[in-house]
Amino acid sequence: DTAYEKTIQAMIPFVEQEMQTAGVIGLSIALVDDQRTVWARGFGYSDLANHTLASAETQFEIGSNTKTFAGTMAAQLVEQGLLRIDNPLSAYLTDFSINPPLGSSGGGSVTIRSMLTHHSGIPGDVLNGAFTFGSPRPNFNRWLRDYIGTDYLHFPADLIFSYSNTAVALLADVIAAASGTDFNTGIEALFQKIGMDRTAFSLGSPNVAGLSKGYWEGKELGPFYCNLGTAGSIISTVNDMAKYLKMIMNGGMGERGRVMTSATLDMMLAAQPAPPLDFSTRIGFCWLLNDPDLDYAGRLCWHNGGTISMHSHMEVLRDHK
Repeated sequence: DTAYEKTIQAMIPFVEQEMQTAGVIGLSIALVDDQRTVWARGFGYSDLANHTLASAETQFEIGSNTKTFAGTMAAQLVEQGLLRIDNPLSAYLTDFSINPPLGSSGGGSVTIRSMLTHHSGIPGDVLNGAFTFGSPRPNFNRWLRDYIGTDYLHFPADLIFSYSNTAVALLADVIAAASGTDFNTGIEALFQKIGMDRTAFSLGSPNVAGLSKGYWEGKELGPFYCNLGTAGSIISTVNDMAKYLKMIMNGGMGERGRVMTSATLDMMLAAQPAPPLDFSTRIGFCWLLNDPDLDYAGRLCWHNGGTISMHSHMEVLRDHK
C-alpha cells in the first residue's frame, strides 16, 4: 500500500536496531488502517536453535493484553442484561470474602466495575504459582479465592487506581457465573466471532501450534504456564490481534458477526468514574484510555503485557482508525 510505504521503510531499520540494542531474539508487528492490515511481518527468530524465523503467524504470549478480552466479555454480558457492573462481587461469587483494609472498619463493596477499572483494593500480585514451569496449576482461581479470604484489601474500594492481576483473574469466575456458561466455551466463541483462529486462551490448548520460544538475556526460557487466566494467559499472533483491533474500529463488528453494538463498545471504552487520587489516569473496562505521548491524536485505547519472557503492546487511535 503506497500510503504506508514510507512508514514501513522507516520502521524496518528502526525495529532491527532496537532489537539489537535490547537483545530481542524475535518480534512480530502489525499495522492496521481501519479494516485493512497494511503491514504484518516478523523480525528475527521464533526459535533460535532451529533457525525458525518469526512471522505474522508466529504465536506469542500477549500477557496482560488478555485483560481487555475480559473487559470485552463483561461488556457483552452487560448488553445481554446478564451482568450489572455495580453489583458487588459477592452477588456472583457467593463464597467470596476478604477482610477490610488494616486500620479500617469497613468501606465500600468490591463491585464488578471496581474490578474492571483496578479500583477494587484487592491485592494485585498474589504471584505464588501465577506462572509454573512445564505444567499448569490446577484450580488456581479456587486457590486465589481461598487465600483472599484470609487477606485484607490494600485500600478501600474506589479509593485509588491500583493495578490488580488478582481481581481481573477472578473476573473469569464472574463471567462464568453471570453467563451460566463455562468460561472457556465463552471465550472460544468470542475468538471465533472475531475470526481469531490462531488464538488460544492457554498454553494447554490444542490451538497452540507455532508458539515462539521464550528468551531471557539471549537464553531459551520456559515454557511457562500462566495460571492467571483472564489477567494474562492468551496466546495469539499479530494477524489475529489485528482482527481484534479491526473489531474495535468497526464498532463491535467482528469478521464473522457482531460482537457487541457500537453503543456497548462506546460504553466499554468510556472513561469510568474516577476518584481524585487517580489524577490523569483514565480507564474503561480493562482498557487504558490515556497516553501522554499521543494526547494530540484524540480518543485512544491501549494495553500492554508481559509474561516471564515475552512482551506485547497494542494501541488504537479511535478517531483516525
